[in-house]
Amino acid sequence: MRNAGGEILDIGLAAFFPAPNSFTGEDVAELHLHGNPVVVETVIGAACAAGAVPAEPGEFSRRAFQRGRWT
Repeated sequence: MRNAGGEILDIGLAAFFPAPNSFTGEDVAELHLHGNPVVVETVIGAACAAGAVPAEPGEFSRRAFQRGRWT
């Protein structure tokens, strides 16, 4: 992942789960990074600056339940 200036922040894995085949039934993306807290916070900041929204605790279960995908 790169920041807005093009600097490499980390080399990790991005997994995309397209709707309707994800747990929630929505398009979902996951970023898998190295565990360094500075790297994680920097990548989260860059992703949010690009429009990503972090999930709240329990949000995926709530969304799945609301869509009848989890009982």
